[in-house]
Amino acid sequence: MQRHLAGEPQDFADVPYDFSAVPGFNQRVLRATLAVKAGRTTTYGKIAAAMGEAPDASRAVGAALGANRWPLLIPCHRVTGADGKMTGISGRGGVTKKVKLLTPEGACLL
Repeated sequence: MQRHLAGEPQDFADVPYDFSAVPGFNQRVLRATLAVKAGRTTTYGKIAAAMGEAPDASRAVGAALGANRWPLLIPCHRVTGADGKMTGISGRGGVTKKVKLLTPEGACLL
């Protein structure tokens, strides 16, 4: 984790997460979010589409990411609004924290 935050992106997709207490839809969201690699961003709607859901499921995707038990490891900070706006981070620091997490990953924020 320290290497990742120091600007050496790490991939946490192979961590053995215990999803047993996570509802099924949320599990699907988290697994789809693991596919978003460091330096990249996607949207709530694209996560919904990757899961085979309709675009209007984007709000449910956002709610599932808001309940993410493994922020940083399951990169909900890489998910933006449809217009690219930095939205939807529920942790302390909000959007400012999202930008701070994306910057060392080399994500294009403009």
